[in-house]
Amino acid sequence: MNRPNYLNEIKSRILSAASDSVFVATDFTDITDKKTASVGLSRLETDGMIRRVLRGVYDKPEYNEFLKEYVAPIPDNVAHALARNYGWTIVPCGDTALNLLGLSTQVPAVWSYVSDGTYKEYIYDNTTIQFKRTTNKEVSKLSYKTALTIQALKALGKDKINDAVLDGLRKLLTDHEKQTMMAEAKTATSWIYEYIRQISVEDLEEAIEDIKRDFSAKTQKYSFYNAETLKPEDIVFQRTEKYPMRPNQEDTVEAFKKAVANGRHNLLMYAVMRFGKSFTSMCCAVANNANLVVVVSAKADVLPEWKKTVESHVLFADYDFISAKNLSRNNHLITEKLSSGKKVVVFLTLQDLQGKAIKDKHQEVFGQDIDLLLVDETHFGARAEKYGEVLKGATNYVVDAKNKKDTDDFVEAGEADAAIKVLKAKNTIHLSGTPYRILMGSEFSKEDIIAFYQFTDIVNDQKKWDEENSALPEEEKKEDWENPYYGFPQMVRFAFVPNESSRKKLESLRTSGTTYAFSALFKPKSIKKADDGSHKLFGNEEEILDLFSVIDGSKEDDCLLGFLDYDKIKEGKMCRHIWTTESKNFVFF
Repeated sequence: MNRPNYLNEIKSRILSAASDSVFVATDFTDITDKKTASVGLSRLETDGMIRRVLRGVYDKPEYNEFLKEYVAPIPDNVAHALARNYGWTIVPCGDTALNLLGLSTQVPAVWSYVSDGTYKEYIYDNTTIQFKRTTNKEVSKLSYKTALTIQALKALGKDKINDAVLDGLRKLLTDHEKQTMMAEAKTATSWIYEYIRQISVEDLEEAIEDIKRDFSAKTQKYSFYNAETLKPEDIVFQRTEKYPMRPNQEDTVEAFKKAVANGRHNLLMYAVMRFGKSFTSMCCAVANNANLVVVVSAKADVLPEWKKTVESHVLFADYDFISAKNLSRNNHLITEKLSSGKKVVVFLTLQDLQGKAIKDKHQEVFGQDIDLLLVDETHFGARAEKYGEVLKGATNYVVDAKNKKDTDDFVEAGEADAAIKVLKAKNTIHLSGTPYRILMGSEFSKEDIIAFYQFTDIVNDQKKWDEENSALPEEEKKEDWENPYYGFPQMVRFAFVPNESSRKKLESLRTSGTTYAFSALFKPKSIKKADDGSHKLFGNEEEILDLFSVIDGSKEDDCLLGFLDYDKIKEGKMCRHIWTTESKNFVFF
């Protein structure tokens, strides 16, 4: 019988940990007993793999390339390692709390913590860590962020807390942390609780204003209920729009009709932002006399635009818009609408459709033929393996054998259940403004592409109309704003080599086998909404912030010009949209 190799297991865990991590024997008691773990750590320190900080405390030192030396241990990491070793709950206090919350840039002379353990002081190199015993209610019964905030407010004192401090805490704390803090801090000193309430109430007032703005603009971020019936109410746009199709939109609809007539049923509409893909797609639905139109997207935030398009234009007066919320209230809504002679547009997200079991609200979607299936932002999520299976069962869906990179820069679906459902569509249009990798595959032939409009195409059409209009006799000339492409934004392209820290990270990603390193560079810490706000943070935050700082002129880099360092751009007067794409050696921004 082979004996477990505890040392290798300990070593493996340390190797997988981040540089600057601090370890004590109790961190490995799930592998072996504390005494054996202590011996193992001592041996690894002798081998030079870890560094001894204090007796029984070791760190995995981080090497600074610029200084050509190892960085000193992080005191806060050492403090928490000591707390784990003794089974204490600790919270930074005094200047330490202010520093860790970003309310002070001053490095503490003594790293101080309140603790439910005993009074202790540790000194290593030129660093002092001090633990002070306090009542349990200040540490043990509070979440870390609540306790840390209370200690920071105490350190400042009642008279030194100003709007700048409160604004800093509002930005730092997530909504969930603020809600938790409001509930937990009720037993705190009255003046501290009043400041905590102000931190959260300001957000509440802003939320109320945001709800009012949403109601007026009908952007549908929120659900609204009738005060008398307490039932949800749908916001319906007034059907007043009468603008005609632009020539390039007319050409797209004609190309759609021709493709369908020639037996092509899986189609691609490649058109840049502001082309009007949702409007043009609905014009295709009208031309096809489609009774049931289903829009699917991996981006839930495009729902308001689709709803506005369907409900506000006179061309689509025969169509009613149905969302997943509508179907949740009435699972038979689609059949009822169609039976009454109405046509319907159903909007669903790919995330909502995933899973092995068909949800009740989706029964009617999967139970009948869809006249026109519109896959919006198809480059964003429809080709992620698990989401894509919702579409692959359709009779007109072609598996792309040459382009199987399911996780390129699309929605990641690694944790999604395998989808076995089938959307039965007679015709499908995939909509995308950036289908570059899709076009490199084999899914769409030339006959399947009903639109291929880049910015330069539209700018050229705009210029052509102006030139033709200028050549007309004076009495026949039209106003500039009558140009069908009037107001279309200008696009400025920059090609550049990324900044130094980003280049190093990209090279590291490529070396590790990542095919599309630039996409991976911008990957968030979490792809799902998380209470700790990690879905709002970049995984490679340091490199990304460096890149953006160089671009906006805050920092300098030998290979990159700060091309956004211009007042009119910063004021939003010259630029509204920015996106990036990668070539072999350059990034286009």
